[in-house]
Amino acid sequence: MNSGWFKALLTVLFTAAVIAALGLSSCHEGSKYVMDSSSMSPTIKRGEIVLTKPFSSNRDTIQRYDLIVFRSPIDTQAKWIMRVVGLPGESIAISTNTLLINGVELPMDSMPTALRQKSWLTRQLQESSTPRQWNLTSEEVFVVGDNLDNVNDSRYWGPLKLSMITGVVLNVRARWGVKIVGP
Repeated sequence: MNSGWFKALLTVLFTAAVIAALGLSSCHEGSKYVMDSSSMSPTIKRGEIVLTKPFSSNRDTIQRYDLIVFRSPIDTQAKWIMRVVGLPGESIAISTNTLLINGVELPMDSMPTALRQKSWLTRQLQESSTPRQWNLTSEEVFVVGDNLDNVNDSRYWGPLKLSMITGVVLNVRARWGVKIVGP
């Protein structure tokens, strides 16, 4: 047997084992969820797998448009996945086709595709006395589901406390393992 070929094979196997071990340990630190609603459609569809990294409000920062996992403000035993559109300390206002941050309209082309050309005010919101403007504290964010017409989000129950966030989405995979969203 050619010893050069054998050494190369051992190197490949050793490298694969190290990569697998590192991948398992980093995955173990986060969590894996199966999406069980259509609130984030079309970005995350029902049945797709969401991998997250842990979030700590003392250590981590949230960016606009991050996908996060958090304890539901309605049922703290449930975990929901949504997109951050308003950051701590900002003023948020919505109208039919507009999202205003600190009085300035967010340009559609800066938004993720799923949020473009959507009505921010559903019929239910238009007919209710729900506020259309929120002033976030330094410990709050404003979250929405990408399926704006069919989701119970901050537009209905108000800002989300940072302490309710448990993870930030790293990537989304179909059930068969194909990466859909993420690095």
